[in-house]
Amino acid sequence: MKMSSSTKLVPLAFLLSVTLLSVPAIAAPIIDFGTGNAVNAGTITVSGGFISGSGIPVDALGISGAPTNNGAFDTTGSVVNPADPDSGTSAELSFNTAPTNNFIRIVGGVPGLNIGNVTLLSGTISSFDINNSQAFIGLSDATGTDIKHPDLVTAIGLNPTLTTWALLGFSVAAKADPSATSGTAFSTDVANAGTVTGVVVPEPSSLLLLGSGLIGLSWLRRKRNS
Repeated sequence: MKMSSSTKLVPLAFLLSVTLLSVPAIAAPIIDFGTGNAVNAGTITVSGGFISGSGIPVDALGISGAPTNNGAFDTTGSVVNPADPDSGTSAELSFNTAPTNNFIRIVGGVPGLNIGNVTLLSGTISSFDINNSQAFIGLSDATGTDIKHPDLVTAIGLNPTLTTWALLGFSVAAKADPSATSGTAFSTDVANAGTVTGVVVPEPSSLLLLGSGLIGLSWLRRKRNS
C-alpha cells in the first residue's frame, strides 16, 4: 500500500515531538584551577584596599562539561612543590586587583593534555572581596574575564575563536595574623565558565513546536483530500 505525503508526515511529526525531547542540553564547559597537592607557598599582600599575590602554586586542573578530556589533571611549572608525587613542581598563579596593574595569570604546563609551559590563563579582575579576619587574609568572590591558551581550549575539544570565558569565582587565602598585611597562600580556587558562540543548538521545546506544526500540516492536507 502506497502512503500519501500527508500520511507520512504523521509518524515523522510524532518522532520529532516525542523522541527529540530526549535531546540533552549542552552543558557550559568549566575549567577549574585549584591547590591540589600544592604546599603552602607564594605571598598574598593587602595594601590600600587592594590585594595582590605571586608565586602561588596551582597544582590541579579540573575539566567538566567539555566535549572531550573531562577529568582531573596535574600541572607543572616554576613553583617547587615537594608534595607533588609526579613532577615536584606546580603552575604559578599571580594577580593584582589594583586598577593601575590589574591582572590574573596562571603559567604552567599540563602533561596529561600534552601542554608545555605556557600562559594557561590570563585576564583581569572586575570585582572582589577582601577577607582579613581570624587567622587568615585573602580574596574571595572575585569575578572578571579571561582567556585560555589555545592549546588548552583545543585539548578539551573546543574552538578557541568561538569560546569566551568568565571568572565564575576566584578565591585565595593565606595564613597570617589578623593584623598582618601579607601571608603565605594555602588555598586557591579559580573557576571559569566557557560560552561557545556561533553554534546554534535547537532546544527541546523548539523541536516540540516543529513536531506539532507537522502534525497540524498533515491534518490540513488530509482534510483537503477528504
